[in-house]
Amino acid sequence: MIRRPSSAAQASEVNLVVDRPDRSLGWTKGRTITTNGAHDAAFLQGGSVMYYGTIAKYTVKPGHETQFMGDMERFEESPPAGWIYHTIFRSTTNPNEIWMSVVFENEAAYKKNADSPEMDKEYHRMLEHLEGEPEWHDGNVIHEAMRKSAPA
Repeated sequence: MIRRPSSAAQASEVNLVVDRPDRSLGWTKGRTITTNGAHDAAFLQGGSVMYYGTIAKYTVKPGHETQFMGDMERFEESPPAGWIYHTIFRSTTNPNEIWMSVVFENEAAYKKNADSPEMDKEYHRMLEHLEGEPEWHDGNVIHEAMRKSAPA
């Protein structure tokens, strides 16, 4: 479906050209897609490079949600290298239970961030707002799907 032009160099951005149209993605034949690097190029071409991340479960102390979410927003303003996105959920059965999925470009980027002094400092600040240690469930992203825009 996608091929790399023969003149494409290895760079932080990789241009790919659509061979076969894909209506579900809105791709027409000949369209050039610019990816964010070799990982996306491998992913789009069916390669073996995988995103990596964690699903965390937090129990926030009553009255601490605003501070906890403020810390998350500060993280978004200055994300670490390799961070792609995170999604935060609230339990429907326990309003103090929050789950977060976070995704990095690869396992090395995830672990570099997790082992950094900056993240250690953020982690200890976060613990001030929690009932106890979070649960962590690390792993490779094996599938993701998202609409490009909300239905009309």
